[in-house]
Amino acid sequence: MKRAMITGAAIVLSLLMPSTLLGWGPEGHEIVASLAQTRLTANAKIGIRSLIGDASLASIANWADEGRPERDETYNWHFVDIPESASGFSDERDCFLPNSRHKGSATDHHNCVVDRIEIFKQVLSDSNASRDDRIEALKYLVHFVGDVHQPFHAIGEAAGGNGIAVTEFGRTQCGRHPCNLHGAWDSGLIQHTRMGRDEYVAHLEKLISDEHLTNGVPNGVSCVVVGRGSTVGERILADSRLTLISATGSTRMGKRIGQVVGARLGRTILELGGNNVLIISDKAVRYVRSGDVVAEVGAVMPDGVLDPSASLG
Repeated sequence: MKRAMITGAAIVLSLLMPSTLLGWGPEGHEIVASLAQTRLTANAKIGIRSLIGDASLASIANWADEGRPERDETYNWHFVDIPESASGFSDERDCFLPNSRHKGSATDHHNCVVDRIEIFKQVLSDSNASRDDRIEALKYLVHFVGDVHQPFHAIGEAAGGNGIAVTEFGRTQCGRHPCNLHGAWDSGLIQHTRMGRDEYVAHLEKLISDEHLTNGVPNGVSCVVVGRGSTVGERILADSRLTLISATGSTRMGKRIGQVVGARLGRTILELGGNNVLIISDKAVRYVRSGDVVAEVGAVMPDGVLDPSASLG
């Protein structure tokens, strides 16, 4: 029973990361953990309490960072360096880093956040593992699930954005170091709000409620996949589980979609000029006011300017 409880907690942590919560310094990790805490099931709460007592998830959210100086072998566990040119994640390429200068890298074939989340999830759910090992696994999971949702924790170029200088709200120097894109995501954006942790959590809870972000819509109804048409696009077209493909684009693209999807007897909705399909929940009715919801119906002028007179508002 406890195994199921704690595994459920790990899954909750994995599902609680909306796309607006990306990457963190200490404040962000605590915010993510606080949001997760409020959404734990009753059984998950019991399982977590059996490991860390009355301590909050926020109180352990930064443990993995705090211990990095003493545990150099964990350095690469916080991110995965997927090459920008790659079509996706490769465990063999991205999680074995024999040239890394950090301890254990020459033999660690799970030296990335993707593998470590899976490993610690297994430890956490193993009733035969020691209590200390399961506590440590929980601490790593709370932190790593936050880490992996930082976009620059999943790309190898420019040291994950650390090598990209930015002007952050009018300043180029952030503490002792020049401002960089990775740091802006980690802490700069949150600190700029001047909100404390609890205030920020309350702000996000209100946003989640106001925007009905937990309105029971099944996972996967709306998602974004970034990649080349020759890789991601072709795989989507060929997947027989997708019985209907709707696409907007060029005539050439439409012919290719029709060919591939038709060959597997799938259906298509093709607008080779601008139409898109909308999926609208009945809960969206309250938001339908002029200018709030606009569905473009192929009204693209020759110069690329949308014709508002042909919009549905």
